[in-house]
Amino acid sequence: DVLGDFAATKISPEHEVRMATGLMTLFATSKRDGWYQGGYSSMLIVFLQLYDWGGRLSGKFGVDCVSSNLVPVFSSHLAKYAPLLRDRYFFENVSTGLVVLGATFMTPIMKGNKQAPMDYNVAKAVYFGLFEYLVDLCDCNEGRLAKPLEGLLKILGSTAILPATKKAIRTREKEIRARIDRVKERLPYLFSCMATIEKIVDIAMTRGSDEEQPEESKENQDLTCEFCYEKCIKGTTRKCPFCKSIVYCSSDCLQLNWMLHQKSCILLRKYPAPTTKEQINEDGKAIFTRFLQKILLQASLKGFSILFCFVVVDMAESTPLLRTLTPEQFFQSYMLEEEVVQKSKETFERNKDDGALTVSFVGFTEEGLSVSVLTFPSDVAPLHLGPSVREAIDTERWSAAQREVSGKSFQPGMLQKIQANPKLWQASLLQTMKP
Repeated sequence: DVLGDFAATKISPEHEVRMATGLMTLFATSKRDGWYQGGYSSMLIVFLQLYDWGGRLSGKFGVDCVSSNLVPVFSSHLAKYAPLLRDRYFFENVSTGLVVLGATFMTPIMKGNKQAPMDYNVAKAVYFGLFEYLVDLCDCNEGRLAKPLEGLLKILGSTAILPATKKAIRTREKEIRARIDRVKERLPYLFSCMATIEKIVDIAMTRGSDEEQPEESKENQDLTCEFCYEKCIKGTTRKCPFCKSIVYCSSDCLQLNWMLHQKSCILLRKYPAPTTKEQINEDGKAIFTRFLQKILLQASLKGFSILFCFVVVDMAESTPLLRTLTPEQFFQSYMLEEEVVQKSKETFERNKDDGALTVSFVGFTEEGLSVSVLTFPSDVAPLHLGPSVREAIDTERWSAAQREVSGKSFQPGMLQKIQANPKLWQASLLQTMKP
């Protein structure tokens, strides 16, 4: 009766929603800062209490499956806040979300007068992008999330052999594998959690003796090049570096087909949603400013002068990637038209002579991949790093800033300790860095 009263009462005067779908609508649409600064997790706890208090009657919430409705809400929240400076609120909100999601799996909803099985909830959530969301959490490389994420993965692992869950994972295998492949190329990530996700998918894909075997597995099928339609030869096969869903027989075909593939690439990736070039540049500048010291340190670890490389803020995935690339690496990584390549080379050479930094912001718009190449002159170098930066002549300020950061970071024995562990070194700043 109490829950019924909630269903007939407005949440608050400014919200024209009711309890039946009100909380879900607030989660999905609210733009207020309070949702990030702790209020979001508080509302999730209230939601969970009402969910349990109401006997898990899905009809009273106006949703068919609570778990499947929560997944896109959590995905949107992650897309919005993962690129920001992560504080305790980010950890609290995501962790609470994982606990609530696990609880909605473990306390099945009521469907009519019958209790729905647990794998019904899990399967519904898988169709709505559950595994893609969990892979994106691994992409964040936020170590504090490992424990709550492992707890949720244990629940999913127990359902991987159940019929509804197996069917859902098999249906979405291609999308899940493509997301896993993309993140695994973006070191570092939560290695142990990613391995568990792959194991769950493998279990679901394994067919029992009583199940009908497919005529031919995907691994044994002849792959055909998307561009020339020739059969792909093992060893030369290339996948689109962004969606990981389209196969080519060679790098040449990949390059030639890129202009035709860009728009479909956006649809295949599905996440993050495409934005405008202006927004990409605005977000890129904020990320570049916030994590500048990490970028300078990365160049030092690679043995680069910051002036002799492209500094890239790659926002093509859920978590931005900070990269310092040689010109050759930059042009190989991002497929640009010849005219753009030529202009980028001219800008890079001019910046080197002027002591300016060459920075590129990368992301997806509705038209396809957007790659901007900008100049950051020496007078915007960070003078707060130390006296050596302030005293450097104008054209040496970026180099002085890099020396200042590396000098403070490379304590005696620190670099040797990292290099002594190959796995740690591979996942360190040497290759990539994420905020």
